[in-house]
Amino acid sequence: MVKKIEATIYARENDDFLIIARTDARSVHGLEEAIVRAKLCFEAGADMAFVESPQSETELEIISRELAGIPLLVNMVEGGKTPILPFENLSELGFKIVLYPTCGIRAVAKTLQELAEYLFVNKDTLGIEDRPVSFEGRNRITGLASVGELEKRFVHLHSADADET
Repeated sequence: MVKKIEATIYARENDDFLIIARTDARSVHGLEEAIVRAKLCFEAGADMAFVESPQSETELEIISRELAGIPLLVNMVEGGKTPILPFENLSELGFKIVLYPTCGIRAVAKTLQELAEYLFVNKDTLGIEDRPVSFEGRNRITGLASVGELEKRFVHLHSADADET
């Protein structure tokens, strides 16, 4: 892993590119080994350490203490091995980035499940029209207007090229 970090640093063309050294050693080799690996990667030049799957608040505190001075990242996965703590607590422990990697997809899945159940029972969406984002809101979120502008620009350019040939 240290060699991978060194290779990444060598290949990095932009100093704004953040190199995060993730170790999954906690789950296989224990917390102590994960901390050793995180330190080695930071010493090799990684910008940040990510010890995956700490299994208690005490382990989060140990990571914070043992990796003091190293910017840290942590995952908050509801139902995962790491306990969910408030952002403020994690920040106080030295975690600079807190990821919630599955929360969004799980929220969308629940909404889709509820919609399917509603449709199955009611055979229409008339009673839940206020729940989804509006058609116009969807267009704003997806940037449909900018796609339309690009389409006009390139269709026009294509038509002009065709006329010249």
